[in-house]
Amino acid sequence: MTAHSIPRSIALLTLLMLATAVWWVNGVRAETVSTPVTSDAPNPFLRHAEFPPPALSLPTGTTTTLPPLHERHGGGIPTAQKSTKRKGSAKGTTQKKATQKRKKTLKGKGAARQKKKYGPKRKRRSASAPPAAPKLRSVAADSVITEQLADGVTYQWMRTAGGHIAHVVKADLRANARLRTVKAHERFDGLQKASDIFEMADSVLEDTVIAATNASFWKATYNSPIGATVANGEVIETMGYKAWSSLLIYDDGTIGFERVQLRGTLLWKYRQTAIGAVNARGGEDGLVAYNRYYGDSIPRGSRKTDSAIIAEVLANQVAAESGDETEAPIIDTATIIATWRAAKLREDREHPMLKIALQPLKPRRKRDPIPPPSVGDTMRLHVVAVDTGSVEIPDNGFVISLGLAAEYFTTIQEGDTVKLIFQVSPTPQKKVRDILTGTPRLVRDGVADPEYETEGSKAVRFVQGLLARTAVGTTRNGDTLILVAINSGSNDAGTVGMNLSELARFMADQGAYQAMNFDGGGSTSMVIDGETVSRQGSKPSSRRVSNALVVVKTKPPAPKKKVRAPQPTGE
Repeated sequence: MTAHSIPRSIALLTLLMLATAVWWVNGVRAETVSTPVTSDAPNPFLRHAEFPPPALSLPTGTTTTLPPLHERHGGGIPTAQKSTKRKGSAKGTTQKKATQKRKKTLKGKGAARQKKKYGPKRKRRSASAPPAAPKLRSVAADSVITEQLADGVTYQWMRTAGGHIAHVVKADLRANARLRTVKAHERFDGLQKASDIFEMADSVLEDTVIAATNASFWKATYNSPIGATVANGEVIETMGYKAWSSLLIYDDGTIGFERVQLRGTLLWKYRQTAIGAVNARGGEDGLVAYNRYYGDSIPRGSRKTDSAIIAEVLANQVAAESGDETEAPIIDTATIIATWRAAKLREDREHPMLKIALQPLKPRRKRDPIPPPSVGDTMRLHVVAVDTGSVEIPDNGFVISLGLAAEYFTTIQEGDTVKLIFQVSPTPQKKVRDILTGTPRLVRDGVADPEYETEGSKAVRFVQGLLARTAVGTTRNGDTLILVAINSGSNDAGTVGMNLSELARFMADQGAYQAMNFDGGGSTSMVIDGETVSRQGSKPSSRRVSNALVVVKTKPPAPKKKVRAPQPTGE
């Protein structure tokens, strides 16, 4: 082969390889079939249009039943039509890696986000669910909407023949439904909207929160509940007011109504000394017990200005709408300031007083839990501090401010053991877990007759005014709860509120054998699964309140393990 033939051979080989490549590509392309996208393909984004929610119609005198709440959490798309995503999709994996990388970055910089204190721990009402309160003008009288909230718990929205809008929750307390008292901000003088208390309870309690209403009347400026108040065995307020009635929630879940007094006693070295008040000092002579509902230490001090106090009090007023005359705004700023300064002065008096800090004694067996505070049981406590000035309140414990009774405790010292007991009088037949106070008694032994004169609540507007109302009742055996909220009047909706006599008859018609009135007017508020269903005029109830009565669904008890009996050995 000559030198000139070598380049020619390489060129021919290259041409042959190119021709082969072109032939192979064309062959593959000829075998490829493409499928065009047509306009007839189903569009997943039209599912809401293809499956609209059913129209809500309410014929006169009929009852509509809604599906259980857990069946409506999925939204407006039927279960069979819901789109699904692969767990191992590339997009989901990429987002997960990005989230993990962002968390690591925050953690490395020492700026990790703090966990939100309160928040819902389950899904709320579906946006496609039928409304709890439809347009009132289009709803006939004697119409009822019934919704199943849980096993044994129902919610009813009803419009009566008299033009009243009522919200009624009924719960079978023999099942797993229970009642809880929840204090706003978990503070003696805290105020929150009922919806915010619902969210807090839903986050803090182990049980599932279903519904809530406002409860106790409360003192303006002081922001503290009126009458005896107990939450899960912890005393918040002992001072009674006139002859008001109280709701008693027993340890077995049932409820009752009585006019009671709550008293506390401290026992040390065979000496019994009465507790004059809890979480607030009314005078210098007497013992005052402070617990976690007061704060972290006593005295806590306050730096609120006069203008801040006025703004806070006025913010708790509900602006009257057309036809809504439930509230008369408080504009006497001089009285507001005088009341606040008097309360501040009483708190400042605590600073020089002798105080003892008490903590529960540890059980003898380490595996046994420390007994929580309770009503009716004697609590054994040991002294962890004796001092004046600011004293920290121990966990699950108390600080007793001795006042002028300090002369009887001159020899008390750290390590001493004392006993503290809170008792309900007259003595109830069952152990009391919670207490809430209201007025007046509406139904007694099946008879609807408001006892406002006996209880000293005789203001004409309070008794006869057509106002928003909140009431609680029970059946004869105390095992079925009846919780009611009445909307305020509204000219736009063509509705009116209720007076006390109408409210008493309504409670009896709902099956209440015993019933009591709670705080009403601008405070009336009912929350169902996080949604405020009660109305002040045309708007949801918005005033802050002192506490709430919460309906929860408890977890069923775990089945007991069967223990096999020892078998005979035959010896």
